[in-house]
Amino acid sequence: MDVFKRLAKNLAVWFWSLFRRKPVDDDKRPFYEKTKGEVSRNSLRNHARRLIMATDRKKVCQCKGCECHIHVECAHLIPVSYWPDDTKVLVINRLDNIAYLCPCCHWKLDHGHLNLLDLEGIYD
Repeated sequence: MDVFKRLAKNLAVWFWSLFRRKPVDDDKRPFYEKTKGEVSRNSLRNHARRLIMATDRKKVCQCKGCECHIHVECAHLIPVSYWPDDTKVLVINRLDNIAYLCPCCHWKLDHGHLNLLDLEGIYD
C-alpha cells in the first residue's frame, strides 16, 4: 500500500511539473544583443540597474537641487516604452540614457515635469 502512495505522489509531482516548466531559451546571444521585443521589461530594467551600479557614479539623485541619497532608483531618461520593439538592449541601456533619481524626481521625469537639462552629471 505504501508503494502505491509513493507512486501516486511521484506521478502527481511529475504531472504538475509539466505545466510549470518555463520555455527553454535556445538563443545563445548575449543579453545586450537581443531586442526589446525579445526580453521582458523586468530583465531590461535589471540589466540597466546592474550597468549603472558597475560605474563609479555616486548613488544620489542626479536632479539639480535634490540631494536625496536615502533611496534612489535607476531611471531611463528616454522611456523604455518610447523605443520600438526591434531596438537592441545595448541602445536602450546606454549609460547616457540611465540616471539615478529619487522616486519623486523619477515621477516628475516620467510625467514631463522635469527637463533633461535639470539633471546634472549625465552627459559629462
